[in-house]
Amino acid sequence: MWPVDRAAAVAQAVYTAFTIQAFIPFDPSTANDRVPFTDDVRTAVQVRSGDTSKTFHPIIDTGSCGFVVSAADLPGWNKTDASRHPSGWEFLSSSKILYSGHWIPRDLYFTNAGVEVHARIPVLAVETRTHCPNYNRTRDTSRCATPTDGSKTTVTNMPKGIRVLGVGFGREKDGQPQGTPDKNAFLNVRTIDRVNVKGNARFRNGYSITKDGITIGLTKANTVNMKFFKLSLRNKGSGPHDWAAIGCCMSVDGAACTRGTALVDTGVAQMYMTLPLGTKVHRKEPPVLNNGSVVDVTLGARSKIVASETFTVGDAAGIRNGVVPSSHATRLTLAAMHIQVIVLSGRSGSGKTTTGNEMAEQLRRRGLCHAHIDADNLDAGNFDAVFPEESAADMLLANLRATWANYHHGRYR
Repeated sequence: MWPVDRAAAVAQAVYTAFTIQAFIPFDPSTANDRVPFTDDVRTAVQVRSGDTSKTFHPIIDTGSCGFVVSAADLPGWNKTDASRHPSGWEFLSSSKILYSGHWIPRDLYFTNAGVEVHARIPVLAVETRTHCPNYNRTRDTSRCATPTDGSKTTVTNMPKGIRVLGVGFGREKDGQPQGTPDKNAFLNVRTIDRVNVKGNARFRNGYSITKDGITIGLTKANTVNMKFFKLSLRNKGSGPHDWAAIGCCMSVDGAACTRGTALVDTGVAQMYMTLPLGTKVHRKEPPVLNNGSVVDVTLGARSKIVASETFTVGDAAGIRNGVVPSSHATRLTLAAMHIQVIVLSGRSGSGKTTTGNEMAEQLRRRGLCHAHIDADNLDAGNFDAVFPEESAADMLLANLRATWANYHHGRYR
């Protein structure tokens, strides 16, 4: 395996040939100007169907994959036409919401960009929204089974106002089996500034997300000083863009490091860990960690760590060197049958308390997570996740450490 500096040099040589790119800014947000990712990040997306169109401002969610829109709001939708398309569903495990409908192809235009950016993907037109606390991800599909424990389901037919643009990867096992790369708008851009980019020798299919917006197309200039880490494919034969999540290893209070996967998620505002059953942690208010708990995190493989960090929950002194989370932000689950670590690195908090204000000040001085996704790969089929060369732990894990209990899911899920 190449050292990081050699891998970066090779990547820069590869990217020299690619010059086509487009920047799509996020919608203006005063809160996010002060502290990035305090609020949901959104951008304008015009959906066209024949002669009709409508502009939405969906949340950009790296924790799911697929454009999810209320059928009642989707231009050109009608029940007869919808029935001709594949049935679809998406279950959001954090909020226990099941969206059901049909995947209907639509043309998307990202109108915040300075040039025309056009993609075409199937859109999940939601006909039913169900709160389904007992959803079984291995058995249930588009319908919520009748609860057997006395809990209630809440069903809304033809709901309005649903707008989520999922642009993550490796999410199929988390209640989103249909969240495949063909549903990711940023991987299915057709034209930029009216130039066809599919198969274009000057276009490297991929995208990067920063605190300011999304860049479509990877070039030598916009990947400079990046670290590369190659991800495996989720399943053999599932397609060259169907990547698995990046590996990580995490421990609490000096316990043995437990390997699992990490997710940098723009859709949540707090951090989750799943540790082996029997792990001893300090928590007066389950399921959150007590102040003083020490958390160690590494990202990458055993043989190639691209970022690492150690922080103490609630340690205000740590603000001098980085942002540490409130004890109300780091939530734990003790796994009953398997060992797994899941890190959801979400948006930062509101900054309304003393700790939040300190956090806000620190984040004003730093950028947040910065990851590039290269869809074309340096080697056949594999994915190059690119992380900041300069202070990777500070930049990437700032988002992880700056978690907060200001939970936003309920506003859109």
